[in-house]
Amino acid sequence: MKTVHFLLQATICLLMPIACHGQNQSNSLPRTEVHPEIEEAITGYINAMQDNELDPHSIMILKAGCVVGERWCNGWKPEQPHTLYSISKTFTVMTLGFAVEEGLLSIEDSVMSFFPDLVKKIQAESSLAFPDLANPLLPDLKVKHLLMMATGHAEDLTGKMKRLSPNQDWAEVFLKTPIKYQPGTRFHYNSIATFMVAAILQRLTGQCLNDYLYEHLLEPIGIPHLNWGTNHQGINFGGWGLEATTEDLAKLGQFMLQKGQWNGKQLLPSSWIEECSSYQIDNETDDISDFEKKANQISADWIQGYCYQMWRGLHNSYRADGAYGQYIIVLPEQDAVVVMTAHSKNNRLQMRLMWDHIFPVL
Repeated sequence: MKTVHFLLQATICLLMPIACHGQNQSNSLPRTEVHPEIEEAITGYINAMQDNELDPHSIMILKAGCVVGERWCNGWKPEQPHTLYSISKTFTVMTLGFAVEEGLLSIEDSVMSFFPDLVKKIQAESSLAFPDLANPLLPDLKVKHLLMMATGHAEDLTGKMKRLSPNQDWAEVFLKTPIKYQPGTRFHYNSIATFMVAAILQRLTGQCLNDYLYEHLLEPIGIPHLNWGTNHQGINFGGWGLEATTEDLAKLGQFMLQKGQWNGKQLLPSSWIEECSSYQIDNETDDISDFEKKANQISADWIQGYCYQMWRGLHNSYRADGAYGQYIIVLPEQDAVVVMTAHSKNNRLQMRLMWDHIFPVL
């Protein structure tokens, strides 16, 4: 039965053991021959994903800056862009680093300071000093609190924003929404926090986030201009909506592993990569449902703490993390990057399968 399963697997998965060294004319990452142990590990991971009906789409493994194994499954192809969901957030925080380096802002800046027109409008519409439901903690909200998902809001505002009418300003509604907890003290996942970063960057640079991203990060590391959705105001979502190929994700992972360096040039300060990938806030008591707690389904990867738009993980790893199984896992101690895409119904199990099958050969 095991042999039959392997043969069946081979009909739906494409292994890419490209034997070349150095970057080629297509600006792709360097490859080596796939070692039998790597090939076996990938097959084990894919088979386990299929056995658990987790719908793998691709996996790519980098070691010492070189692609040592890759595979696409279930009809997906290397050149095909994939919806990234919240991996978009990591692209956003990397892009923010360039604006910080240019001196356009500091992560210690107050969020409301970038929207004086909206604050003035809100004040004019209310007899209170701040938004109409009273928001005395708003002046304490800093850019870094957006990055660490600690805005102080009691809910993820994403659904609320998507339901707004076209004439409503997302940033204005964000500023009006009551802040329940002192910013910076409590983690609560909130994709609109990342949208606010995109809105701030658009105001500061005069460019949409996607164009600024291409100019400062994508083009230098060999990624084409990507498709990134916008709201009705023409502001990139920031926290979601980006599409990219598996190799594009691998390049971003390698860029972070190299602490902002690419082809011998320091594009971003290493200190920015270190700060963005370091533990910033405890997330163990939030973003985990009572059902998961009772079912004992909590993976240790989800209680290692949150960084800036990324997560800490086991084995001193950190990762960009998107819904339905999209991952860029950076492993500094192994000098390795693992990229996975999927349409997984159980992200925690998928991560466990990666540790079981892929990590040991690294």
